[in-house]
Amino acid sequence: MAKTSKGDQTRARIIRAARELFAAAYDRVSVRKIAAAAGVDAALINHYFGGKEKLFYAVVTYTINMDEVTTMLITTPREQLGESIIRYAEILWTSPAGQSYLAALRHAIASNATATWSIISDAILPLSEHILDPDDPHRETRIALLVSQISGVATTRYLIGMEPMASLDTETLVKTVGPTLQRYIDGDLT
Repeated sequence: MAKTSKGDQTRARIIRAARELFAAAYDRVSVRKIAAAAGVDAALINHYFGGKEKLFYAVVTYTINMDEVTTMLITTPREQLGESIIRYAEILWTSPAGQSYLAALRHAIASNATATWSIISDAILPLSEHILDPDDPHRETRIALLVSQISGVATTRYLIGMEPMASLDTETLVKTVGPTLQRYIDGDLT
């Protein structure tokens, strides 16, 4: 069994505290408040994460197991990627960690659009390397379309609860949105 360092334990405590506080009110959470909740000196947040926005990104990537996502992307047959991506997103969004992420994202959107775009793009851009051809002249457009579709589903389904989107069962969502994502991945965009 691998032993974790004191620094790793401190980082994990900070992330847990930040996730709870961000979920409650991102815009009203200070570095000092996070440090107090984690039982650490506020300077450690800047030391380990480089500030509140980068800590928020760390919370997101801690919530989303990027290794698991990468494995899913590289093991899924190419023609099933659209459905697999939205199915995985749905599993994430409905998990306890995902609920905290969505609540934090709601507050981030309301208070800081630049940080929100950075968080979304930093999470999606590395993943696009596994599914998009680097020489595709439409690569940037495909990325933007994927981001808009996935974030749009999360927003309408979970952040504002728009019906009937909010009530769709997972399989209907996957069968409806999956083909659109697939088209953005490898379909004709003209």
